[in-house]
Amino acid sequence: MQNPSSLSIIVVGGGIGGLAAALCLARKGFSITLLEKRDVFKEVGAGIQISPNGSRVLIELGLGKHLDQHAVRPAGINVFDGVKGRQLARIPLIPYMEDNYGAPYYTITRSDLHSALANAAMAHENIDIHFESYVTAVATDGGRVAITANENEDMFADIMIGADGVWSATRKLVLEDGAAEYTGHTAWRALIDINKAPESMRCAMVNLWLGPKTHLVHYPVSSGTKLNIVAITESDWEKEGWNHRGNPKELAGLFAGWDAAPRELLRAMGRPLKWALCGRQPDYNWHGIDRVTLLGDAAHPMLPYLAQGAVMAIEDSYVLAQELARHDDPVQALRSYENIRGPRTGKVQQGAFDNASHYHLTGMAGHARNLALRAAGAAPGLFLKRYHWLYSKNVLTAG
Repeated sequence: MQNPSSLSIIVVGGGIGGLAAALCLARKGFSITLLEKRDVFKEVGAGIQISPNGSRVLIELGLGKHLDQHAVRPAGINVFDGVKGRQLARIPLIPYMEDNYGAPYYTITRSDLHSALANAAMAHENIDIHFESYVTAVATDGGRVAITANENEDMFADIMIGADGVWSATRKLVLEDGAAEYTGHTAWRALIDINKAPESMRCAMVNLWLGPKTHLVHYPVSSGTKLNIVAITESDWEKEGWNHRGNPKELAGLFAGWDAAPRELLRAMGRPLKWALCGRQPDYNWHGIDRVTLLGDAAHPMLPYLAQGAVMAIEDSYVLAQELARHDDPVQALRSYENIRGPRTGKVQQGAFDNASHYHLTGMAGHARNLALRAAGAAPGLFLKRYHWLYSKNVLTAG
């Protein structure tokens, strides 16, 4: 078994994945240096969903009280026909998730989750945080990793973890396999006071509206005081970044054929932010090189249509820490971690791509999908069994 005090680890990236990795590793006794390119911890984006396979890890990390204070436990998922405004299905989450998987299903703002992870990391004696630090060169030599930060600062460690997101500099430097690709889908998002939403949409539910080449998701966050809204459209717009200002008139035009109720919610968004969704094709065998590995979106960026991007990074973090504690050879531990996680994350990537097509069906195909969802709504337990493979995963007991 690896002696924790003898292993130094550099984690690149201070987002949800990087912080979760630092915490999981620090709790095993490893010495962590975390590099964050910004001058403070700050998370962009609006809301995320945390299913039981992720929430059980966060609870294990001591964040359960924070989640209960700031997140929402939605009662279920409502699925609607966006054009006709008809409800197609209601899928229960309470008490189904706790009863079947032993952990809650949460909706939370990225900033609330990020703050909890950041506070825990800053308080941990095994984690040394360097702000305004970005990696410009990586080399493995003499059994260690040599890193150049900010173009002129040399740093050394036994291993390095690239947790620096979909546009990962670590991946570019180490694997040289090209950037993530634009998927032809654009997300428009807003976080509004829940009282500004139509009254019928203020319930503690995840609501999913499906339409031709479009869909809409909204759910409460921030202890139920805010509503997270994400509209997805298909387009050839390609621009890197998370905070481009969207045109409300353009968004309204893309949903012009929809029912009045969801269009009223779109107007309540005001001027939304937009970003082009990027990803990679499902990769069941992703890997790092030598003493460097990847984690989260740097390894397996995925579309948000299974609500698993952050959750997969959280799972990655726990498994990585387990494997490094289990193996005497850190390089063997990294390859073991990748071999464990590759099939799992590849399946989730593929599932998200499949949902992208399923959500945006048109014509008779869309009509057939709606009929199938109405049938599933009559037997929600059977519907949820389709995702048993996803939610039942417990990395606390088996990677």
